[in-house]
Amino acid sequence: MPTETQTIDDVIRPLFCEIVTITVPEKYRSVSLKTLQPSERSRLPMAEQAKLYDELRANPNAGWAFFAPAGYSKTTCSVALYKQAIAKNLRTWVPKSAELTAYDYRPDPRDSRYGLPIPRIYVWRKSVPDLLQQLFDKMNEGEVHVPKPDISVEKIEQGLRAGFRPCAFLEEIDKIKPSEYTINQLFRIFDALLSIA
Repeated sequence: MPTETQTIDDVIRPLFCEIVTITVPEKYRSVSLKTLQPSERSRLPMAEQAKLYDELRANPNAGWAFFAPAGYSKTTCSVALYKQAIAKNLRTWVPKSAELTAYDYRPDPRDSRYGLPIPRIYVWRKSVPDLLQQLFDKMNEGEVHVPKPDISVEKIEQGLRAGFRPCAFLEEIDKIKPSEYTINQLFRIFDALLSIA
């Protein structure tokens, strides 16, 4: 909760920086939806980049899917939207921080810039093959305890009940082999996320 001399942005800035440092590759940490500009480094034509970036800024909460060969700014767009979602959900978290006790990550202060526990804000960035493996391992856990998957229908619903807008940024969906299992698992997550709109 902000003190009398702090703004919400003063409170979330170190948390935001910590989350970005932990979850975004260094190459993309400076990407911002507000400042996103067409670049010669992208294989996407400059005019199309400008149009896409304007649309992203106008509709950051729309469901986005980026499919293209390497070099067409998919990761740049995804990271820009991801960082926007982190900031938005941190702004939701701050006024409720006294009553919310769930944390997704408690860093070792020796390895962390700020040493802050990361609050559960229901924004995830995950490779689809890794997520499907987590879901499969949990389903077949048996006697050995397996951690819960990073993204699940239950976590999405929990975020909604807590007043957040859960967001999942899924990458490498083209790297999976479609099967009844993978399609069902992804459908359940997409369906839970689409129920938000």
